[in-house]
Amino acid sequence: MALVVRGNRVASNGVGLAVPLTCESSTAARPGSWLGRRLLTIAWPGFALACGDAGEPLRYDVDETIARAVAYEALERLDGEAVETIHSLSGGLASLHADEQSAAIFRSIDIDDPEATAEFPRGSIFVKRNFDAEGNPVGLINIMAKFEAGYNPRGNDWFFAAIDEQGEVLEGLAGNGEAVEFCRDCHSTMGGATDLIIALEADQLR
Repeated sequence: MALVVRGNRVASNGVGLAVPLTCESSTAARPGSWLGRRLLTIAWPGFALACGDAGEPLRYDVDETIARAVAYEALERLDGEAVETIHSLSGGLASLHADEQSAAIFRSIDIDDPEATAEFPRGSIFVKRNFDAEGNPVGLINIMAKFEAGYNPRGNDWFFAAIDEQGEVLEGLAGNGEAVEFCRDCHSTMGGATDLIIALEADQLR
């Protein structure tokens, strides 16, 4: 196996820096050497990955994903100013943040086009920081992060979570199971054509 710089983006550290990273079989690898193994586990700062023959990351690290969300200021802000949110745990305002590649795709979605579609790459992360109606932080951050193929088949492989601003999961709301089914259901209803991501009006974008 040899690492090559191409393909999917993944985090390189806990503050949201993203670089392309994947794996590829190497004809230069000597038989029996560690480079010739079929599966190579990579300890890359920000994401724990395992790479196989297909060249795709096999798993993303939940703790590192949460660390990226806590460091939301290192991500791109999507809204010009806090927007209204209907989230049941806040019900006030929110700021939206994403990695650079996902932010570009997000801004390209025309919410007024009924045929608009979008698809986000694995390694994408979206963070929503919640405020009350007066704009005061309420200690709630929501996360959507696109994980490996098969992680969440019904939810387009998105990881969902609700955390406080120190990164502690709230009320067990994290993962891909029944605890976050209401997240998947809401995003499927409102963002089904845009990979479960709910876009903003053009005049709301930064």
